[in-house]
Amino acid sequence: ISFNGDTAAANALDDYEEGAWTPVLTAATSAPTVSLTHVSGYYVKIGSLVYIRFGMYVGSISGGSGALRITGLPFAGKTYSSYRQPAAISNTQNLTSDPDGPVILFLFDGDTKLEGRLFNNADTAVPISHFQAGSWCIANFSYDVS
Repeated sequence: ISFNGDTAAANALDDYEEGAWTPVLTAATSAPTVSLTHVSGYYVKIGSLVYIRFGMYVGSISGGSGALRITGLPFAGKTYSSYRQPAAISNTQNLTSDPDGPVILFLFDGDTKLEGRLFNNADTAVPISHFQAGSWCIANFSYDVS
C-alpha cells in the first residue's frame, strides 16, 4: 500500500493477516465436556493490533468447575505486567443463573485465553456451571500483541 507515493507509510502496513479461529469453551479449574452446535471465530491482525469476533452456541455441557474461560485466540496478548487486561463485553444468554448484566471477558497477559467476570463486579468470576444446553456467547474486541 502506498499513500501518495510515500514508501515510508507503506512499510507501516506490511504486517496484515486475517483468518478464522475456533473458540473453545472451558473452565479455570477443570474442563467441562462441551459440544458446541454453532461456533465461529474471525480475526484481523494489523501490526500489533488484533481484532477478534466470535460466537458459540452450547449444544450440551457437563462437568467442569471454576471460572468461565474461552481459549484458542490466534495470538497471545501483549504482556503489560498486570493480572488481566479488559478485552470485551460479551452478550451471553440463557445461563442457569442470571449474571445481572453482561459478562466482561478479561484477556490474560501474554496468553491466548479469556476469563469471564461479572460486568457489575469484575472481581466476581462467572462459573462455568452457569452454562447449559442452549447458552450462547458472542463478542468482538481488539487487543495488543507483542
